[in-house]
Amino acid sequence: MSKKFLGKKAKIEVALELDGRCPNLIAVAKNVAARTGMTLRLAHVVEPFSDAYPPTLVDLKGPLADVVEAIDASRQLSAEAKLRAAAPGTGDAETCLLVGRPSRALMVDAEVVNAAMILVGAGARSSGSYSVMPAGISTALQLMAEANRPVMVVGANCERDLAAPRLKMLIADDLTPGSEDAVRAGLDFARALGDVDVLHLHVNPLTEARLEAAVAEIRASPATSAAREVDAAEVFARTQAHLQALLAERAPEHRALLSIKGSTCVTEVVVGDAADAIDAAAARIGADIVVFGRHRRLHLGAWSWGKMPHREMLAQKRIVLLVPPQS
Repeated sequence: MSKKFLGKKAKIEVALELDGRCPNLIAVAKNVAARTGMTLRLAHVVEPFSDAYPPTLVDLKGPLADVVEAIDASRQLSAEAKLRAAAPGTGDAETCLLVGRPSRALMVDAEVVNAAMILVGAGARSSGSYSVMPAGISTALQLMAEANRPVMVVGANCERDLAAPRLKMLIADDLTPGSEDAVRAGLDFARALGDVDVLHLHVNPLTEARLEAAVAEIRASPATSAAREVDAAEVFARTQAHLQALLAERAPEHRALLSIKGSTCVTEVVVGDAADAIDAAAARIGADIVVFGRHRRLHLGAWSWGKMPHREMLAQKRIVLLVPPQS
């Protein structure tokens, strides 16, 4: 049994905003820590004031150098006080004030302390004007695209705090190389939380209607007369059974251990568009957490993000756990 998400040695890097824009973040963090025994590391990032202005104005010899230094010192002192005020009620939580670009500073700190995951609010602010990241890309999205460990994102309007006695988790599995890492991490996390009902889901994009249309086209071609006896319904049923068998082969040793802490797991294959089908399944089971795999470093463009279902989950008040390969 993996102890990746169990015990005080396992840490959750909590990307804490101090302006109330992620109101449920602390509640989620506290409840995860209470259920798993993990240690919270409350981290707040202060961006250097100079990041908002052209470097020529604020370098060591620039006209604003002294002013910038004083502003940075004042902002850090203020952030330290607010960070200490946020810590009560979080048990043995650590606090850490970081300086730099939010996503990069958080990833570096998580690496240093070997955090098991990073917890961030979907409404976390973007980097300053001179960030190398595309404009409008939030800290949460940067972490989801680049972090080398699981990133849990709490939707901006999320009403869930993982306080329910029994939780629901959906693990979306596209059965591609690397997605097994997300399955194992999701099942490990479910075991650590305890009392979780897991739906391990695969979406088959090949609907029976599309298959029937393809078979009809084959039958209409004189060059493929030998294939005219293909039964579309039979092929579709065999495809579904094959996909169900592949799901059953994923991390069976992890699923077998779920009952130790009162958790369960069922597998299911549904048909349709991935984003729509996952969204529908999450709504049907009342999923508290939806787990996705990230198989490679993502290109942070609107076109690439729009193709992925994660954004819809965040918009619908859910908690998303994104797992990079071999995390």
